[in-house]
Parts: sequence; structure tokens; C-alpha cells
Amino acid sequence: MNTRMLGVVAIAAASFSLGCWSVVGQPSPPIRHWVLNSSPGLPEIAETDRSIAVGPIELPTQLDRTNVVLLEGDNRLVVLPLDHWGEPLEQGIARVIAENLTLKIPGLKGVVWPWSGGGSTDAQLQLFTTRLDMRRGESVELVVTWLLLLPGESNARAARTFTDRQPVEDDGVEELVAALSRSLEGLTAAIIPIVDREIPARPRGVPPEGPSPSGPAP
Repeated sequence: MNTRMLGVVAIAAASFSLGCWSVVGQPSPPIRHWVLNSSPGLPEIAETDRSIAVGPIELPTQLDRTNVVLLEGDNRLVVLPLDHWGEPLEQGIARVIAENLTLKIPGLKGVVWPWSGGGSTDAQLQLFTTRLDMRRGESVELVVTWLLLLPGESNARAARTFTDRQPVEDDGVEELVAALSRSLEGLTAAIIPIVDREIPARPRGVPPEGPSPSGPAP
């Protein structure tokens, strides 16, 4: 190979290298992190105490990941590479429900199970999610069976199934997350009357009796 040809090859190789570097060297698009929101407001002060641990939350297997997962059509799942949950989805759902219960029921403290604060609670709320479909520009559909368990009781004090559909007009993930938050607010509203009725109030400062419940799956 003559000197001229070697020069052409060298220039071509350098240009290719620079082209690859310009692509590879570009910063990756930022990952967006999303969290669910509880209802706004402050809890009412009461002269009694009662507590409930929310969890565990069971989700469909396909949602057990960091990425936000959407449903297209009847069978196609879309895993969004740049949209992640800011916390495990099951923990976010438990947190929102616990915060909503604390806000809406006077004297009740909702905590996320397992509770690291020590001591026991007056009841436990388990949730089994059979459907959580997020469809871009269409809706969020939620189907949850929930159990209310009290200490010392082998059977659930209450068992109900909640079904909800929140319409979504915009294609953005933000709209879907907001719709799921609204659906969880509706779920909490359905739970509140039974929790308020079944969990007895204790005088302030008196701890609950017995260990926190841990009941069977439905």
C-alpha cells in the first residue's frame, strides 16, 4: 500500500473514531422518577389513639420492577426505560393509603408494614392487587382485594374487593401517576368506614395489646 493510500485510510479511521466518540460521548437522557401522592390536608387531633399497619401489598408479577409499566391493547406490556418509580411501587401504595387513613380518621395512625418504629399496632391491612393497568391516554384500572386483620383473630374482620377506573386524557406518564393516586384515594374512602368501626379507640398513651396481626392470603 503506497503512502497516499495509507494517508486516506488513516484519515478515514480517525473520522470514524471521532464519529463514534461524538455519539457515545453524548450524555444519556435523564431518568424521570415518579411518586404517588396522598390527599392534601392535616390529620384531625383526637383524644384517643389507634393504629393500623398497611401491608404487605401484593402486585402482579409484571409490575415488580423499578420501571413504570404500561399496557397497550389487551396483551402488550411496555416497559418505559426512562420512567422509574422513586420508591418500590408496593411501598408507595402502602404509604399513600397509610397517609390517607391518618388524615381521614381522627386519632388513627397509619404506618407502612413492616413498621420499624417498634411496638405493635391495633390492626393490619393487607392488599392483593389483581389488576393495575395503566394505559397511556386512556385510563388507569385498579382491582384490589383487601383484608382487615385484628390481633388474636384467625379470620379477617373484613374482606372486600375494590374496583375503579380513572380516565386519562393526556399521553404523559404524569397523568397516569396522578390518576393512580386518585384511585388510591377512592380505595381509602371505601376502607375508612370499616376501619373506623372495627378498630377500637384506646385512651391516649395506652399501647395496643398483643402482637400485630399477620393473617392468611385470600
